[in-house]
Amino acid sequence: MGIANVPDGRLTVRPELIGQVVTRSYGRVWKPNIYQEEVARLTVVGIGPLAARTIPVLSKAQPDLSCHEIRFDRQSDGLSEMEAVLTTVRTSDLLFIVSGFDDAHCEIVFSVLADSAREAGVPIIGVVPDDQAYISVLPFVTSIWPVSYSSFGGDLASVTPSAESHEESTLYALKHTVSTMTDLLTHKGLIGIDYDDSIDILKSRNIGRLGVGVASGQDKGPAASTIALGRLCAQGCSLKATTGMLACVSGSTLLTMEEFDDASNVLHESVPEDTNIIVGLLIDEALGNNMRVTVMALSNEVGFNT
Repeated sequence: MGIANVPDGRLTVRPELIGQVVTRSYGRVWKPNIYQEEVARLTVVGIGPLAARTIPVLSKAQPDLSCHEIRFDRQSDGLSEMEAVLTTVRTSDLLFIVSGFDDAHCEIVFSVLADSAREAGVPIIGVVPDDQAYISVLPFVTSIWPVSYSSFGGDLASVTPSAESHEESTLYALKHTVSTMTDLLTHKGLIGIDYDDSIDILKSRNIGRLGVGVASGQDKGPAASTIALGRLCAQGCSLKATTGMLACVSGSTLLTMEEFDDASNVLHESVPEDTNIIVGLLIDEALGNNMRVTVMALSNEVGFNT
């Protein structure tokens, strides 16, 4: 037995979903006509074993993010649970769908969630490991972000948790992508950015790449930005073909505005003048004397695995 969304909002059985769907929610759960405050309603759904492991971590790091995991259990009937998740999805302002496609049903549930969000006019950001065949889900998302620990460069040992396995490295990359976008979109930084402009970048229907650089020392701003851009290029991202870029400069309270400007200038100079680029600033005391630059670039000419 399986789940599907139909135009009138009801759920029906899809025979191709052989197993049963079990869901679990963490943190804030958006409901229609309940929350009236002027905040962006962001939702993340992890599908399958690998992605579901990121959800509890994200819920602790991002308490305002509505977090849900979906897994499969032949002994359970999760129709009512799935309906609750779809209600949250349809009432969100932005939906992240995270999946490692490590279960036979992941792709089908991915499309069910995306269809439901799309019918409600909700932008959909797919975040997946870059070693997975994700081409089939491209039509369902407004942009997709294949990421891995290869996105990270520089002196990472002092500012990231040690990753003892490929899976842990991938989990960290998935979490960092969603968490950084969430921080920027919910205005947690010292520099205000426009929410609608940021969403417009993410809605470009292209493939995105993540590049992260960490540096310290006198010229850490330009160095961190250069490392991050290098990680993008190493993944096949053509900076000259970049259509939009979201970037986040992170540092402790030791970070100066001059250092922020130095890092930001390198990013602006790396792409065509007409590229829509937004750079935010976040304070993270754990960085100490280090600076971390996270660059999320969308391009028409991004290399990817099929």
